[in-house]
Amino acid sequence: MLDKMHFQNINMTAMIFTKNKEIQKVIMKEMGRGVTYWKGAGAYTNTDTYILLTVINKYEEDQIRRIVEAQDPHAFVILSEGMRVSGNFERRL
Repeated sequence: MLDKMHFQNINMTAMIFTKNKEIQKVIMKEMGRGVTYWKGAGAYTNTDTYILLTVINKYEEDQIRRIVEAQDPHAFVILSEGMRVSGNFERRL
C-alpha cells in the first residue's frame, strides 16, 4: 500500500511521437487523462508525425505503455518523472 501511494505521488510526463493520432482518444477514454497534441515532422525523414503529451502518475506508466504499444508498436515514447504540475491535474489514490 505504501508503494502504491508513493508511486501515485510521482508525476510523469509522457511524450508520444506517432503517426496514429487516435492514440489520444484511447488514452482519454481508458485512463481519463487529458492529452495535448502538436503536428510535427521528423527532421531526418521529413515525414509528418503527431506529438502527444499527457501527465500521468508513476502507477499509470505500465498502462500507458500497453495502450501505445497496442495502437502503434513503432511509436517513440519519452517518459520523464519528478516534475511539478499546477492546474487541472487530478491526483488519484
